[in-house]
Amino acid sequence: MPELPEVEQYCRQCSRVALGKKIETVKTGSSRVLEVSESTLRRHLLRNNIESCSRHGKYLFLNINDGYVLSLHFGMSGYLDYIKEGLPEHTHLALLFSSGKKLAYISMRKFGRVSIAESIDSFVEKKGLGPDALEIGKDEFAERIGGYRGSIKGALMDQGLVAGLGNVYSDEILYQEGLLPGKKARHLDKSKLDKMYSAMKRILKTAIRHKGERKKFPDRYLAGRREVGTPCGICNGKIKKKTHLGRPTYFCPGHQK
Repeated sequence: MPELPEVEQYCRQCSRVALGKKIETVKTGSSRVLEVSESTLRRHLLRNNIESCSRHGKYLFLNINDGYVLSLHFGMSGYLDYIKEGLPEHTHLALLFSSGKKLAYISMRKFGRVSIAESIDSFVEKKGLGPDALEIGKDEFAERIGGYRGSIKGALMDQGLVAGLGNVYSDEILYQEGLLPGKKARHLDKSKLDKMYSAMKRILKTAIRHKGERKKFPDRYLAGRREVGTPCGICNGKIKKKTHLGRPTYFCPGHQK
């Protein structure tokens, strides 16, 4: 599932290939991914330009020169591609430029979402998103996460508290900090929450630097070890898996307490 680092790559890709280009044709696929009518989508996109790209949490925003914003969420398996010919299967939005090239939004499982918003701020408020994980301050992070009444993994994945973390990077933070996913968030003191904050920033920046390619992450990271029985990169333990909050959760019982 694309999380903050992966969506950041899509944002940088759009900034390289799509800015200032006029949209000549708009093609849509399944209406299931659209949170706006096709007519509204075309009204804001056709014959307009993409002026800039930005991101908040797991959402990508393409700022259109009519003052509105195209928002893209990638769900469980979505991604963005810039192509010359044809369209990949499961393309649910394609922007065709005057050059003949296309920006394609692909979502095989149709869990992604496409929308038009008046502004990024209004969209973030409407969706109830918390501060972006790379922008939030240390004290606000501790207040939001430490005040959560459920598990620490549940707190990290709650987009209303902090936007951008999903299953993989929440597991990674807890792995690096030696915490079991089911530990209650409110049982963590300020010093532990501060360390978790620093780990989150470090992990996300590392993931962005490696363009979200998890096999290239440092050897002590969990990302390349998400398989039962794999030796831990931190201690002598072995990786285990359980379902937590309905999600496959990987951890090492050797050093995560």
